[in-house]
Amino acid sequence: MHLYWRIKEELLYLGEALVFLDPRFIREYRRWMRKTCSAHGKSLKN
Repeated sequence: MHLYWRIKEELLYLGEALVFLDPRFIREYRRWMRKTCSAHGKSLKN
């Protein structure tokens, strides 16, 4: 999922938007983002 996140960020930088259409992929991407962002937020608090 990290690869997809990097691609999405690079496209946003270029002014483009990446849209995921597969519901299974969207669910897994959101699950990965929640896990990753919460872990990153916890590391910043310490």
